[in-house]
Amino acid sequence: MDKKQWVVAVLVIGMLILIVGVSILVVRSSMSEEPKLAGDSKYLPSIDNGDGSYRFSKAQLAEMARTPLDRSLFLQYVETKWPLDKLKSYCTKENIWPEGYQNLVATHLCFHEWEIPVHKGKKHDFDKIFVYVSDDGGESNYYGSLAKTWRRWDYSLNVIRGKDCWAIIESLPNDFMNNPAKYLPERASLKK
Repeated sequence: MDKKQWVVAVLVIGMLILIVGVSILVVRSSMSEEPKLAGDSKYLPSIDNGDGSYRFSKAQLAEMARTPLDRSLFLQYVETKWPLDKLKSYCTKENIWPEGYQNLVATHLCFHEWEIPVHKGKKHDFDKIFVYVSDDGGESNYYGSLAKTWRRWDYSLNVIRGKDCWAIIESLPNDFMNNPAKYLPERASLKK
C-alpha cells in the first residue's frame, strides 16, 4: 500500500468512526426521558431539542388547544387598538403598502376567513377595512430568536381606499385569551 492509499484509508476509517459516534449520540439523546427545559414560560417553546431548536411540550400544546381565539374578542381588540381616528392618521401616502411587498402569510387561518370586516357599520371614508389572523399552533421546531419571541396569533389589518392599500401586521399577546380584560380595559368585568 503506497502513502496515498494509506492516507485515504485512514481518512475513511476516521469518517466511519465519526459517523458511528454521532449516530450513538443522536440515538442516546432521542431516548432520554427527561427533556431539557429552555425556560419556564408557558408561552415559549420549553423543550430543547439539542440541535439549537426548541419545541412545545405536550402539556403546552394541550393548553393551547383548550384556548382558541374568540372572534368577537379579537375584533374588539383590533378595533380598540386601531380606532378609526388612529387609522385615518396612519393611512397617509407615506405609509401606503408598497406594491409587490408580501403581506402576512397565514399558515392557518383562525376563522377560515380572509376578510373579516373591521369597524363594520361605522361611517368612514375608506372603501374597505378588514383583518385576517393566522394561528401558529406550536407544532413546529423553533430556531434562534423565534424560541424567545414566538407569538401564537399574528394578524394583518388591511385598509383600502381607491388604489391605495395599507397593511398593519402585528401579533396578539400570547396570554390574550387567558385574560382578555387585561387588553380590553373597558371590558374589565370579562372572564375567560
